Formats: sequence, C-alpha cells, structure tokens
Amino acid sequence: MLISFEYLLTCDADELGMLEDSVEAIHALEHVQVRFVPATTTNSLLQPRFFGTRFYCKVVIPLPAHMFARLPQELKDGGSIRIVPVVFNIGIDHRASFARLKTLNFFSTTQVENDLNYKNFDKLKAFVNSSANNLSEDIPDLMKLLEHTMYSNKPKNVDIFPLAEKICRRAYGIRVTGCKSAKDRTSMGFTLEQGQLLVNNHNVDHHELQDILNQFRRNGTSIENALANTGIKAYAFSKVQLMTFPEYYRAQHGTYGNVQT
Repeated sequence: MLISFEYLLTCDADELGMLEDSVEAIHALEHVQVRFVPATTTNSLLQPRFFGTRFYCKVVIPLPAHMFARLPQELKDGGSIRIVPVVFNIGIDHRASFARLKTLNFFSTTQVENDLNYKNFDKLKAFVNSSANNLSEDIPDLMKLLEHTMYSNKPKNVDIFPLAEKICRRAYGIRVTGCKSAKDRTSMGFTLEQGQLLVNNHNVDHHELQDILNQFRRNGTSIENALANTGIKAYAFSKVQLMTFPEYYRAQHGTYGNVQT
C-alpha cells in the first residue's frame, strides 16, 4: 500500500531538523505490515492490536463480518499488506528563499531537498514497476512527466505535487500533507489539492480555481483548524511572507495576520 507524504518545510535551521525527524519516522513505516482478521465481538469500538518492535511491527485490525467478506482471498487467508511510504518536500515560504541565498543557489532547489525528492522518486518508480499489472495504464506517462518536472530543478518546484498526488490516487494510495504546525502552509496545500480535484474530475473550469481556493480557505475546515489551535480565525502569515509563496499557495486578504504559530 502506497502512502505519499507531501511536506512544505524549509531545508534549513529548525525546520530541517523537523524534516529529518519526519523522514526517519516515515521510512520506519517500511517495517510495518497490516493484517485483517474477522472480529470476534459486535462491539463497535474494534481496536487494532500491535505486535513486534520499532524495527518490525505487525498491526492486526479486526473487521466486522460484512467488511471482512469483501477482502481479497489472499488477505482473508492471513496475507499482510506491506506499506510503501514516499515523501516529497518543497519549501515555499521566505525562509526557503533565504536558504537558497545562503548556499548561493537562488535559482534552484537546495541539495538536501533535491536528494530527498530524487531518492523518493526512485522509490515510487520501483513501486510502480513492481505493481504495474494492477495499476492504471496512465501511471507510466504520469511518472515520466513527474520525472521531467522534478529534474527541471526550478526553485519552489510545487509542480511536482499534483503529479505525485495523481499517481498516488491512481495507485489507490493514501495522501498526507504537512508542514511545521499543520495549520497554515498545510491548509494552503490541501485546499489546493481539493480545488485541483474539482477541476480535474468534476468539470470545474480552471479559471475558477482561485475563487474555489478562496472559499475553501475562508469558510472550510482549514480556517476552523487555525481557530482551534490559536484561538484566532486567521492563518499565521504576513503580507510580505505571502509574496514569496507560489501563487496558488497564497491566502486571500482578510484570512491571515500576525498570529502565534
């Protein structure tokens, strides 16, 4: 099972440490296997069980009879699901711009970011190749486009995200987006993904994307998440900071301010 993580952290200072810790934890998921068993109780609070160590873990999940019956025979017979995690990171804020300046590398991404993204592209490619018979026929073309986009090496290359997201969905995977606090840059990221889903799958005109993003960010769960975390219904951005963001990652006027993050 593919799990694709999308991070918006800057590869410098404290956030570099956060990214390194996150990547280490994400890669540990490679040692996790998931198995399903029929539930022996009608209790609605069916709890998974965990076995093993931090170096190898098996998760056993009980399922009600009607759900267990829908599993493929291999899983009914005790087979496990192996987790394949990949993580891509693009720093998008002003600190990402400063990080490139520090390395005299203003017109491309930092080496740390490149190395991480290239390594995980290779990992994604290996997964796609090994699962080709069970995946959508357009995935190879999407992979070629992702590779071309990734190796363009332009700064704040967020163009890789919609491609990685589309490949993950075509492969029936799980998508995760994150940043430092999971409420500001993350909100910009996942609302953009929601908007692109509407454009790509529900005949929404691309010219309406910005209006859709504004509605999601002003009225959706993302602004409520900011309120729950800070007590203020606003994203923790400044106007100057947002000027350094890629266009579709900029919060609209009236939804951001000087908020503790």
